[in-house]
This record gives sequence, structure tokens and C-alpha cells, in this order.
Amino acid sequence: MQDEYDIAQGDPAREAAVLDQRETRAAPSGAADHRRAALDLVERAERAVVAALPRRVDERTLADSVGATLQHLRYAFRTTRGSSIYAALADLRLRHARDFLAGDPSLTPAAAANFCGFGHIGNFRRAFRQRFGHDPDHAAAPDSEPTA
Repeated sequence: MQDEYDIAQGDPAREAAVLDQRETRAAPSGAADHRRAALDLVERAERAVVAALPRRVDERTLADSVGATLQHLRYAFRTTRGSSIYAALADLRLRHARDFLAGDPSLTPAAAANFCGFGHIGNFRRAFRQRFGHDPDHAAAPDSEPTA
């Protein structure tokens, strides 16, 4: 089901209005509310990164696109994902590449790497093996964990 933000995409004024309404409705008052607000911010940032693929978005541009300061976005990633923005988004791009490879046997690792914003196939292969325990040529392996 599409939410109001997805429907408003493409119209900057409507997008901003929807996000303003969300922030007003979700005015955090306690620790749980702050954590939920941080998680919402991180999820918006992750959606923005996926929407921008194959382009890579730098941290400052990403913070601006979700209406947060860079410091706030870094804090939100650290508290919700337990890692830096860079590490969390690299993992997100790796998971997308793995899903593309598993979903289309004709897709090459180089094409998946390129589509997911990895500029060098060697770096992609190394990161993929480190994250999933096998080469991207075997992305459909049964031990590949599903996307969260």
C-alpha cells in the first residue's frame, strides 16, 4: 500500500507538506518516541538512497533530502542501525545487489554492482564476500540471508 509520501513524490511542495504533517503528528515526548522518530528518519534516508540508485548520495545531501542536520542523521543511524551512515548504506546497497542477482540469473555481478552504486567490481566482490560469506556469482546460494 502506498503512503501519502509515495503518492506525493515528484511534487516538492506536496512532499514537504506531507513530511511536515508527519513530523507534527509524531512529536516525540519520551525515549520511545525519540527512538521511533530516529527510526522514521533512517527509513526515509534509506528510501531516498534506494530511489537514487545507481547514483550514490553523499551524507550531507542525504541529510538535506530528509530535512535533518548531518549530526542528527548520524545519531539516528548510530542509535537505530548501530553503525555509521556509510556502513549502513553500503550494507543496504549490498543487500539490494544480492536480491537483484538472486532474482535474475542472467544478471552479472558487474551489472548488479553498477546498478547499486559500486564503482569498482573488485571492491564490490570483496564487500559482498565479507558480508554474505560467498562470491556474488553464487548470490542465489541457500545460505544467503533474506533482506530485512
